[in-house]
Amino acid sequence: MPYMIFLSHLFHHLYCSNRVQEWHRINLVVYGDPEGHSAMAKTVGYPAGIAARMVLDGEIQTRGMVRPMAREIYRPMLARIKQEGIAAQEEDCPEK
Repeated sequence: MPYMIFLSHLFHHLYCSNRVQEWHRINLVVYGDPEGHSAMAKTVGYPAGIAARMVLDGEIQTRGMVRPMAREIYRPMLARIKQEGIAAQEEDCPEK
């Protein structure tokens, strides 16, 4: 079933000076393939499979439950997910 997933995140950064503010929007749109994987299968299965391959290949050597917050984990994972056609679009927003 070719369902679609749409995620939109709006981030507000207020720096210590309380004068500099930044707004960033990140959108992710993924479509399923009528003759292939659903959008949910792609956005859940691809990252899980990529992480498993990284563990098997020794790229991830941390033991136990690991959150993908370390750059050495999320950067290569995002690059490989992008090769599968899943990439978020980022934009700076002048004001909210």
